[in-house]
Amino acid sequence: MLQRTAKLVADCYQRAAESAQEARNAQNASDREFYLDMERRWMFLANSYEFTDRVTSMSNELDRDRSKRK
Repeated sequence: MLQRTAKLVADCYQRAAESAQEARNAQNASDREFYLDMERRWMFLANSYEFTDRVTSMSNELDRDRSKRK
């Protein structure tokens, strides 16, 4: 699962970078704002995946610790 998440995160960062490039190349303010908003959304999604991954890892570790105590 963690490897799959890493791929999803990398994909989000790639798409964010592409959106940022599109914003730099935009011909007008409206398009620029659209691509900057898309960049922010891709970054938010990447951060969400990373957070979920950390919480899952912590939860799994706590479950292992509880199992050892029994």
